[in-house]
Amino acid sequence: RNVFLRERLAQLQTISMLGKPECNDQLYMKSKENEGVCHLAQLVLAYNITKSSEMEGVARDIYNRVIRQLNLNGYETGLKNVWN
Repeated sequence: RNVFLRERLAQLQTISMLGKPECNDQLYMKSKENEGVCHLAQLVLAYNITKSSEMEGVARDIYNRVIRQLNLNGYETGLKNVWN
């Protein structure tokens, strides 16, 4: 039970770095250290890099993969307005 909560907390911490390139170093470390959120950290890092490089189409695809990985619908995320 505690493992599940720790995993969800790690996911929340990771997703909170979405769109914050100043967190890229932390995301890189998460992708190497925490097996539970490794893929999510890699996706968020990739999003931050492509978004800051003005690669909107690629960033949008990565964003959608993040949503799918977390099994969320757009209206549930609070992140839906990223593209508006």
